[in-house]
Amino acid sequence: MLNLFTPKPRVKLQDSFFYNFGMICGQSYLPGGICRSSKIVELWLGLFSLIIRTAFGALLIRCLTQTTFTIPFHDMRSLLENSQYNILTLNGSLPQLAMSAKALHLLSLLSIEDIPYEKVAKRHVIKSSMEEMYRTVCTSDNYAIFMAADIKQARGAYFCLLNPMGTSIMENWIVSGIARNFRYKRTIDVAIIKFHEVGFINALVKRFITFVDRIKEPPNIIEPINMEQIHLILLLLSNGFLLSFIVFSFEIITFYCKVH
Repeated sequence: MLNLFTPKPRVKLQDSFFYNFGMICGQSYLPGGICRSSKIVELWLGLFSLIIRTAFGALLIRCLTQTTFTIPFHDMRSLLENSQYNILTLNGSLPQLAMSAKALHLLSLLSIEDIPYEKVAKRHVIKSSMEEMYRTVCTSDNYAIFMAADIKQARGAYFCLLNPMGTSIMENWIVSGIARNFRYKRTIDVAIIKFHEVGFINALVKRFITFVDRIKEPPNIIEPINMEQIHLILLLLSNGFLLSFIVFSFEIITFYCKVH
């Protein structure tokens, strides 16, 4: 008479601990006698590895599909010699006068006095309004704006974000004044001093200049995964180990109850 039942091998406590620990370490062999007790360990290891692969797979896909744009110039000379960008200026502004034929002596301020003016004039585009200039540079390619930094800061994100390239080309001071024999000159001077004393002028600068200047385009750089982003993964792993320890404790109690 054939015995249709396969005897179940007797598994000791140290075997259960050894093979469950081996499964955590990535061992593939597992005896059939402790297959049932390793289900919870296998489940949490599978969930943990799935989340890890998903997180790093998403980071890898983002890295492969990332495009980085590097501007080929850092000053006026490199813009004219190393790129095909056209220069936009506002009609009547100081940058427009510096690049016009009426003010050739100002080209020395731009460090491009040795470049033929025909080449400069060919790339120079004059716009009649600030809106038209911004609309052109934001909707077209190969355009750069030559304008004052304070105007850019005051307008902030107007049509699109514009980032300065390199250092300032020229520096100038613009001040307002009144006639010396103006009737209300002393009254205006006292009012300006009082505004400085109470901090009103500094508040205006911070409100309209410093605050707007903080609007910058975020850098297109992939940052590595930090601990704050994987706290959920570590929490799942910790819960898995805790649940496995509870199941393992029940196995110890059951084992000793059967033996004794």
